[in-house]
Amino acid sequence: MKKIIVFTLALFLVMNSFATHNMAGDISYTHISGNTYRFSVRTFTNTANTAADRCELVLHIGNDSITIPRVNGPSSLCPSGHDGEMICTNVKYNLYQGVYTFPGNGVYTYSISDQNKSAGICNVTNAVNTLFTLSGELTINPFYGYCESPQYTGAALMQNIVGVISTYNPAVINAQGDSLY
Repeated sequence: MKKIIVFTLALFLVMNSFATHNMAGDISYTHISGNTYRFSVRTFTNTANTAADRCELVLHIGNDSITIPRVNGPSSLCPSGHDGEMICTNVKYNLYQGVYTFPGNGVYTYSISDQNKSAGICNVTNAVNTLFTLSGELTINPFYGYCESPQYTGAALMQNIVGVISTYNPAVINAQGDSLY
């Protein structure tokens, strides 16, 4: 009996060690005024690994960075913010937001990176040790006018099956009515 309990416990620990964290996500921005923008980062995480769950993320903007807190869900686990929202049995939706004022006109890159990409991705060697990264580029130019990034309308999640070709075509909208293709 003891061997069965020890084997079951060991199997559970091994399974949890492969239950990594970041499953999907997106990053976007909206114009507030002047050179000030609100950045939003959405992540979808596996709830089996709560040790990898983040209360806040670091958003890198050009040569600068800001810490952005999670702003959705209840406030019990994260002292500085919220805990995210369960959207199904093993997936949590997390929304992080922060405001940044750019020093002037220019082309700026922005990104977040986090450890713990989902394990078992066939075409990514050692996926669990590969950074989960979201990035984009923002151009501030008064001749172009102020813009906003496209906004994703649904969860950036899909389930793939080994040996089956899959296509990811997210639904996005642009509040300014720009043409998206």
